[in-house]
Amino acid sequence: MDAFDETGFNSATYKVLYQIAEGATTDETLFEFGGTLHRLLAELIPAKNLYLCLLSEQPGRLNFPYYVDERDGDSMQELDVPMCRGLTEFVLRSGVAELISAQRYVELQQSGEITEATGDLSFNSWLGVPLHIKGQIGGVLTVQSYDADVAYQASDVHLLSFVARHVSTAIERKQSYDALRVAHIELERETRQRRQSEAMYRVFYQLAVQAAQGESLYDFCAKVHELIAQLMVAPCCFISLIDLERNVKNYPYDVHPSDDMFFEDENVPMRLGLTEFVFTTERPQRVDQARLAQLQRDGLVTQAQGDLSFSAWLGVPLRIRGNVDGVLAIRSYEAGIVYTEADAEVLAHVAHHVSGAIARMQAFEAVHRSELALRRTTFEREAMLNTALVGISFNVKDRIVWVNEKCAEMAGFKREELMGQSPRIFYESDETFAAERAKSEASLRKHGTYNGERYTLRQNGERIWVLLAGRCVEDNDPDAGVIWTLLDVTARRQAEDDIRQALERQRELNVLRSRFVAMTSHEFRTPLASILSSAELLRYYSERVSAAERDGMLQSIEAGVQRMTQMLDRILLIGKAEAEMLEFKPKLLDLRDLCDQLIKEANQQHAAAKSVIVLDWQLQPGMQGFDEKLCRHIFSNLLSNALKYSPAGGDVRMRVRIEQGRTIFEVSDQGIGIPADELHHLFDSFHRASNVGAIAGTGLGLSIVKKSVELHGGTITVSSTIGEGTCFTVTL
Repeated sequence: MDAFDETGFNSATYKVLYQIAEGATTDETLFEFGGTLHRLLAELIPAKNLYLCLLSEQPGRLNFPYYVDERDGDSMQELDVPMCRGLTEFVLRSGVAELISAQRYVELQQSGEITEATGDLSFNSWLGVPLHIKGQIGGVLTVQSYDADVAYQASDVHLLSFVARHVSTAIERKQSYDALRVAHIELERETRQRRQSEAMYRVFYQLAVQAAQGESLYDFCAKVHELIAQLMVAPCCFISLIDLERNVKNYPYDVHPSDDMFFEDENVPMRLGLTEFVFTTERPQRVDQARLAQLQRDGLVTQAQGDLSFSAWLGVPLRIRGNVDGVLAIRSYEAGIVYTEADAEVLAHVAHHVSGAIARMQAFEAVHRSELALRRTTFEREAMLNTALVGISFNVKDRIVWVNEKCAEMAGFKREELMGQSPRIFYESDETFAAERAKSEASLRKHGTYNGERYTLRQNGERIWVLLAGRCVEDNDPDAGVIWTLLDVTARRQAEDDIRQALERQRELNVLRSRFVAMTSHEFRTPLASILSSAELLRYYSERVSAAERDGMLQSIEAGVQRMTQMLDRILLIGKAEAEMLEFKPKLLDLRDLCDQLIKEANQQHAAAKSVIVLDWQLQPGMQGFDEKLCRHIFSNLLSNALKYSPAGGDVRMRVRIEQGRTIFEVSDQGIGIPADELHHLFDSFHRASNVGAIAGTGLGLSIVKKSVELHGGTITVSSTIGEGTCFTVTL
């Protein structure tokens, strides 16, 4: 700032300047400082009208901390107004002191320098000087006069400019002092808040600790009261929980003023009391005697109970489950105690923590009750399920989660051995398990259920048949779990199998009966017709026939009887075999000699056959241990059939050899062969192939052969091709 010429200033001027500087260090506001400045400056120049204008902290705006005008009054006092093209802004733009008469004001208007001046502009003389604050123009100090005989001169401009320099310094000091004082006050406030916050945090931390310790609700509330007393005066405290469904309130904690007795109140009817007032308004409520009287007059609190002579009462809502479910309140009967808005905020914070703790306690109690009920229900259901007569299993993602006693008994395991296992243990192979799983999963995903019947394996490998039914716990989602029921139907299946076998046996017997009737009617009719014919000839024409013809007729009768006897013997033999009454009496015999005899007899029996039996003997000479009678049944039938069913001739061969210590007999022919689809019935009694045509036979021979082979402990197999021949292989 340029040096200032102080020549001509008297002691009065310096005295005023000193007082201005001294006022800058007081606790006065800028308005009060402006008043002091106005009074002192009026001692030096005419200054009935004076205002102090400073640039606002907001850009483009002006602030008037002091404004006195004999015509405008204090209309601009402490206003924060936007800048415009007025007299004050003209000084701010020029940056120098401006002495403006009424005539110059008109000139400035005409030049466009001033276009938006406000206030009473009928002044006679106006003087404004800039205030240099912190190195830049920060405001304007202005005096003006409406008196016609008062006109500011250059000396006044010089004096006011000098005063403005000191005012600027004083304002800087004032602002610095005010800023320091505000900072000090703010620091003290922050310190108090920090200490209060630390105390609150300690209280909140202890509240959280208490809530986590699992104490009873009463003990927790007592600790809450103790902690609240560390933050504010709270000799009396209560916590009320509201039950809207029953329209009652409960007091898990309440400290009364009279004898400090702690007791619980339950199921207190809702009334128009202070607790209900807080509950209804859902806001903290501070109540002293004056407000209590007003609430009573307004009909908001008409049924309050207890000692209402308190000096201060403060209640805040408890939002336990999102809604207001209770009230936390404190009160004091000590004179002079007043609960502030800050106290209400602190208690509201405490209530927030208390609400959370009570919600957790209530949730824990509810969960505990639910667990007890669930445990009781689980025990009851498990008892019922374990007494069920069907097996029950709960499976999740190919794992057995739970089974009842019946299911474990059916599987041959203990229950704990099954739980956690895969159902694969019930199946013979991975392939079987995968196929059943795919089939059941497809049905469960489509219908949500599955039903089937199959066999499973017990632990000892035993097969049991079960009726299987599954249902998804969640709709069509087997991954969420499936409940399976298993009913042991092994006895039913066995009964069905027995019935089926009995029916099959009955059907076979019916077939055998039909075959037997057909065979006997055919096989007995021919010899009987021959016998009857010969008998009639002998009866009616015996004297006419020769002796040779009579002998022939008698031989025919004998042959018919022998044929019938042989057939009856075979039927009796089959009966013995079915009744397991055939005897097996092995003895050493010359097997080669026996085979030669059987071949000779077969050739004689079928003398008209076009085939001749060839024996291919590959054994060493010696005796063999067989049942001769059964061997005759076996090989006489096979050789007879080979000749009988080879009407076109061809080789008939009997080959005998040793293989792996056993004797192998092969009887082959080049006859008509046997249809492949009838081979499995070949050894059934009375069964004859469909292609035998008119070739005679009873269907009993091969059945007798098979029984005889089995009595030797041997086997018989057959291979055949239609039109090419048949080969029977007997292993003894």
